[in-house]
Amino acid sequence: ISYNGTYDFEPKNEKASEAKQKFKKFSISVEDIAKVTKERAYSLCFNPSKDKILICAGDKVGNVGLWNLNQNSADRSDEIFQYRLHASPVSRIQFSSNEYGKMYTTS
Repeated sequence: ISYNGTYDFEPKNEKASEAKQKFKKFSISVEDIAKVTKERAYSLCFNPSKDKILICAGDKVGNVGLWNLNQNSADRSDEIFQYRLHASPVSRIQFSSNEYGKMYTTS
């Protein structure tokens, strides 16, 4: 794989070929981007529940940000919530697989 603005590779099997075709259609617009943490992100996690899709990020100074992708407001401040949970980089974020709504962070 080489990078020159796009990834170009020869698929090794049919699944890889299908994935390559799907990625060719993939695009990101400015409206789809948000600054979830104040500083550089160190860890990411997402919660793909049926009710709410949350993107979580932990940054280099201990902040954890939650981005509610189900919100559709013109102002991103309604969608993103930031908390100072640690005094050092957040090394891992994980949602509980047993208890809905619980999230664990480590620093």
